[in-house]
Amino acid sequence: MMQTNGPQGTMQPDEGDELNLGALLSILLGRKLLIAAALGLGLFVSFIHVLSQPRIYSADALIQLEEKTAGLPGLDDLNFLSEEPKTAAEIEILLSRMVLSEVVDSLDLTLQTEPTPLPYVRRLYEVIPSPVAMALQSTMPFLRAYNWGDTAIEVGRYTLADAEGSNLLVVTKLTEQSFDVALPDGRHLEGALGQLVKDDSTGMELLIARLDGPIGRSFRVWRSAKISAIQSLQGRLSVAERGRGTAILTVSLRAESPAKAQSTLNAVTEAFLRQNVSRTSAEVEQSLTFVDEQLPLAKARADAAQAALNTYMKVQDAVNLEQESSRLLDRITELEAELSVIGFDEERLSRRYLRDHPLYQELLLKKNQVLRELDGMRSKAEQLPEAQKEIFNLRQTVEITQEIYRQFLNRSQELGIARASTVGNVRIIDTAIASNTPVEPRARRVVALGAIAGLAIGIALALLWFYFRRTIDTLA
Repeated sequence: MMQTNGPQGTMQPDEGDELNLGALLSILLGRKLLIAAALGLGLFVSFIHVLSQPRIYSADALIQLEEKTAGLPGLDDLNFLSEEPKTAAEIEILLSRMVLSEVVDSLDLTLQTEPTPLPYVRRLYEVIPSPVAMALQSTMPFLRAYNWGDTAIEVGRYTLADAEGSNLLVVTKLTEQSFDVALPDGRHLEGALGQLVKDDSTGMELLIARLDGPIGRSFRVWRSAKISAIQSLQGRLSVAERGRGTAILTVSLRAESPAKAQSTLNAVTEAFLRQNVSRTSAEVEQSLTFVDEQLPLAKARADAAQAALNTYMKVQDAVNLEQESSRLLDRITELEAELSVIGFDEERLSRRYLRDHPLYQELLLKKNQVLRELDGMRSKAEQLPEAQKEIFNLRQTVEITQEIYRQFLNRSQELGIARASTVGNVRIIDTAIASNTPVEPRARRVVALGAIAGLAIGIALALLWFYFRRTIDTLA
């Protein structure tokens, strides 16, 4: 129930009264112009926002992470030298500065160029007819400097001695073959297409290969910092695994044109592939360095052992070993060679795992088994006659050192082949391809949100106006 008090007759609700739906609709209809104005304002702001944003296109590619093998000849029979791909780690490597800085350098992504956009409504030319755009430029000559969808620039070179300060250049087309360059310090230079423009005082060098658009159009040319270009590329790049545990990565990149998105993403995947191969090659290179260091030492030990055996046989006029002793020598030689191989594998694993790792523990267990058998064979050798024992020991040294030398020699050749034929565990399944349909700005969503916001603000203002007014509202 409503009652009026006072000479002004202001409306005040009794306690316990509630505003019913009919009264609410009456209030809103009574202020429909206010609500319509707020709705129109919301649509207008959202429309301006859409026109102020550049079109963004997306390209995507597909990468497979294969099982990583040791890549070392002669070690394929050891199951611990293969690994399942670590997807999360590879994603972080793909997004790292190590990979993306190579892309920034190869594509020169620090160089930024664009036609000077219209303030606030850079894409206004997309929604107005060409005659209207021409009429606007005729009546307001200052608009001729801005982009109306008919401009393009291609810069072949831009360097500046002082890259830390402001390096924004404003290029204005003067004729079909000449242009004006406004330097950051306010000075102006003139240049011609395809010719290098130099400024000795700043060390600036500029080469413009192409300049499309009517006379008077202006363009902006600048270089961003390398770290800024890398961070921008990281922000526009997204990587996700397609399905849990599949090791298939979907890589997407956003850019202002389909061609740029496609070329940049292809460069990213190729850089990631090269980096993966170089990591695998580095492992082979480390192993090869170790083998090459040990090879001359092993050769020297083998020659010294053979010389010692020859000297003893000549001085003592010694005889050959018996058959049982010969078999014992052969077995000890085999065990020593196997122990040498295990030592090589242990040196490789020590660069990748701690001693408590299961793979490391498996190798140490095998090493202990060989050592126990070798100790048993040596105990039997101690029971031989003195002359036989001396010959046995000398011949054992010769056989072992020669076998170790042969192993190092073979391993060096195998690693040389492996280095020349190294492949990574990354495979590009689908190269980058971009859609011609922009993914941003999402005009329908933005306009819908603007309409909802404008409508909500209009209703709120109407209700506030009702509750704070001082005149009687006649309810129909």
